[in-house]
Amino acid sequence: MGILVQNLDHVGVQVANLKRSIAFYQEMLGLKLQSQEDLSTRGLKKAMLVAGSGIVELLEYVDEPVPNSDGPIAHMAFRVSDIDNAWAQLKKAGVKLVDEVPRQLEGGMKIAFLRGPDNELIELVQF
Repeated sequence: MGILVQNLDHVGVQVANLKRSIAFYQEMLGLKLQSQEDLSTRGLKKAMLVAGSGIVELLEYVDEPVPNSDGPIAHMAFRVSDIDNAWAQLKKAGVKLVDEVPRQLEGGMKIAFLRGPDNELIELVQF
């Protein structure tokens, strides 16, 4: 048996121009801008837009080619209630893990990345 996913948290989409993409998703699709961050010191600008009960995360890489991607969908993120337990189960099952252990972020959030069977990038998120 696999881990228990609570829901799809967000989908990350790599874009060439964040400002243009925000305008498109707001004006053409009616999404609402939730937050926007300039993380240029880490080579990234990002925006989170609300799409119903989900989030679209727009990612503009500013200094280098887009990392870990064969297309514009950067990753899928699934919310879990206990990321450490989920990670242990995935490791035991032999899943290809990108991160050795989940990372603690500001605000108490924890994340970790793994690869799916077709090498797709998947993120687990715990709030």
